[in-house]
Amino acid sequence: RRQTDVPVTPAAELVFFANGKAMSGAKFRKELEAVGDEANDDLKKANLEGVEQVLAEALRRVPVRSGKLKATIKGSASKVRGTIRAGTKTKTIYAWPIHFGWAARNITPNPFLYEALDARRDEVKEAYETQIAEIIDKYL
Repeated sequence: RRQTDVPVTPAAELVFFANGKAMSGAKFRKELEAVGDEANDDLKKANLEGVEQVLAEALRRVPVRSGKLKATIKGSASKVRGTIRAGTKTKTIYAWPIHFGWAARNITPNPFLYEALDARRDEVKEAYETQIAEIIDKYL
C-alpha cells in the first residue's frame, strides 16, 4: 500500500431521519437515487465541502522538505464518501512511512492527515448534518 487514504465524511456515524423514520446511510442513498441525479449531486457536494475543510488543514500540517508530498495531497468526493489522499505509487511512495512511521528506519510517525481530520471533525460533522437535513427537506 503506497497511498494514505483518510475518509472524511461522517456518514457512518449518522442515522438519517426522513418522514419520521430512521434509516442507515445506505438506505438514505438508495432513497435519494430514486429521486434522481440532482439529489445525488447535492449529496456529493455535501461530501466535497467536508473534504475541502480537512484538505486545507492537511496542507497546513504536512511536513515539507521538497514540497513533493504536499503536492500530492488531493481530495475527492462521491455520493458515498469524501476522501483525502497523500502520496503516489511512484514518485512519493514515502507518504505511508511519513504518516505512520517506520520503526526499523527510525522514522517517527507524523499523522498529519489524521490530525487534520481531528482538528476539523466537529466542523465537518456539523456542516454535513446541516446539508443532509436540507437534502432531506428538499427531496424526501
